[in-house]
Amino acid sequence: MSESIFHDPFARPPAGQDPSPGGPVSPGAEAPGTSAGGDAPAPRLLTAEVPLAEDQAVEAFLEYPHLWWPAEMRACGEGSHVGLEDGLLVEEGEDGRRHSWARIGAVDAEGLHFRWVGWLGRTGAGPSCDAVVGFAPTPGVPSGTTVTAAITGPASSVEEWAVLMGAYARFAGGRPGRT
Repeated sequence: MSESIFHDPFARPPAGQDPSPGGPVSPGAEAPGTSAGGDAPAPRLLTAEVPLAEDQAVEAFLEYPHLWWPAEMRACGEGSHVGLEDGLLVEEGEDGRRHSWARIGAVDAEGLHFRWVGWLGRTGAGPSCDAVVGFAPTPGVPSGTTVTAAITGPASSVEEWAVLMGAYARFAGGRPGRT
């Protein structure tokens, strides 16, 4: 990975200790090693493959959500601006209204941990979800990155995250899901 402000938060563990799941994962599939019969709900995985180096894929996700965030999922109107501010994912409308989508809980080797404040696309309170977004080189693809979102929450959150991952993938020149 090239030098970047994102290098340290997404540093890879030593060889043989990679915690990322292997193999293709369909949208909404359970994460490997999880069980729907346990106390905690199993995270659902969504993926996107983008033709960018890992640091560029992270930058596109974090620095440019105002360019890829779908209009139909904006709480403050089509002309709003979505971005990161003081550890929050915030949307600000042209009229000054603000909506906090999420708080960034942690950044570690697994990825970027979001705690959603409210449902995507809805301004009222609703069940929240946890999302861990990770970035890893795509095997066999030079300068390719696979972005994985592990979602723990209601089925509606998984569906809405699928829309977000698709919008991000298209913005970055890639495609959602893995075949």
